[in-house]
Amino acid sequence: MIAAVLLAVAAGLDPCAPVEPAQKRDTAAAEAYLEVAEKEQRDGALDTAAAAYRSAWRADPQNAKARAGLLALCRRSAEGNAFSEALRRMESGDRRGAIELFEQIRALGPDPASALLQGICHYELQEDEEAVPLFREAERDPSLEPSAQLFLGLISLRQGGGEAAARSFEVVAARDPTLAPTATRLLRLARREGRVVLSLLAGPSGDSNVDLAPDGSPTSGGSADSAGTIAAGVLLRPSGESGPFVSASGTYRKLVRFTQFDLGVFEGGAGWQLGREPRHVLVGYAYDFMSLGGGGYLSAHRLQAEGRWTFQQLSLAASYAVRFESFLTGAAAPYSGIRQLGELSGEWRFGGGSAFGLAYALARDRTDDATLKYLEHGPRAFARFASTPRLRFVLDGCLLRRQYDNQDPALAATRADTYLEGGAAAELDLADRWTGRFWLAARRAFSNVPDFAYTELSAGLTLSLSMGLL
Repeated sequence: MIAAVLLAVAAGLDPCAPVEPAQKRDTAAAEAYLEVAEKEQRDGALDTAAAAYRSAWRADPQNAKARAGLLALCRRSAEGNAFSEALRRMESGDRRGAIELFEQIRALGPDPASALLQGICHYELQEDEEAVPLFREAERDPSLEPSAQLFLGLISLRQGGGEAAARSFEVVAARDPTLAPTATRLLRLARREGRVVLSLLAGPSGDSNVDLAPDGSPTSGGSADSAGTIAAGVLLRPSGESGPFVSASGTYRKLVRFTQFDLGVFEGGAGWQLGREPRHVLVGYAYDFMSLGGGGYLSAHRLQAEGRWTFQQLSLAASYAVRFESFLTGAAAPYSGIRQLGELSGEWRFGGGSAFGLAYALARDRTDDATLKYLEHGPRAFARFASTPRLRFVLDGCLLRRQYDNQDPALAATRADTYLEGGAAAELDLADRWTGRFWLAARRAFSNVPDFAYTELSAGLTLSLSMGLL
């Protein structure tokens, strides 16, 4: 009977509201209400239990059990309200506001769930030092350990600790079937990342127009050829993704017929990145050397800067580079000069690494020979689709307009060219560090000078190894 009456008045009752004592103390009634309160609390009827505790306290203000029981429910209600509000702020993007409420909850006593969510807020704000101890606190709860380990692995990954990240992802994959697919994908990435990254690549390719012969030209034997390519690279980032870096790479392409176009490229560089991939600024220097047909062809110094800003799914980027080019052969020497390149891009990112983007590129080549100076610009579109955790497809295309500054006396014309380019690739992760890639590319060049109008088709298959250390 008492419980039924209390249930009727419990709706909307605030367990933290002040209790006004009855005019006359009634210890017997207090004990009866207290008995109902404890039973209702055991059965999970917290609103009814709170009403009973309030009645017991009103009947006997000196009843310590009634007072303690009501205060406990008050705290539980306050924490629940604060937790709900913190979640709402977190989901709306107000991470600072969510952190403030999670801290208030944790100040009342240990709360692993609040610690986990507060850590996620700090992680998303790239405040790793604040996030790590919160995830360590959360992982003490067995039910939350896989989630905490997942974020500890993500922090290690973006700090360049590939091996530490891999250990965390292995724990998640083994202990949580729900998170296992995500952890497995991240495990492959972790084994390719680190403070030192080594990469190797090899594979065959074919090109329909190696010497860029004009369409319809009677080249003896045709202009098609096949080639084999090998490449190697090393990247050193002692502080992880954010901080200084040094890189070196080399590529060699050997043709079967047109050996005068055998290509060797070496590139070495150094720079500094402030911030991590979603939001960063990078400045750097690189030196490029190219050989063609076994002889020195190009020596170039490059200064570059780039920046990226990401908000939720939208990522915007800008880059600029100036390249001081010195062509080393007599026939190519007039092409020496200063080349500037800039690009603005934006992409919309989806889950699993998929994205769609648009960009606009601008290039200015100020060669030593005035007739070879040009301005080139045009749009580019690209897309990445993750079909499965291991299989990805990449598409890209661009339309470039190149306008030369001056008339070429030898051509009796001022060149104006248009390039339509497109490509597609399929990438398959064969193992944690091994990837196979099949690619196709096409280029159609239009020109007001017929000798510079051509079509080129190419395709290739590569096998690459990427290994993260430390």
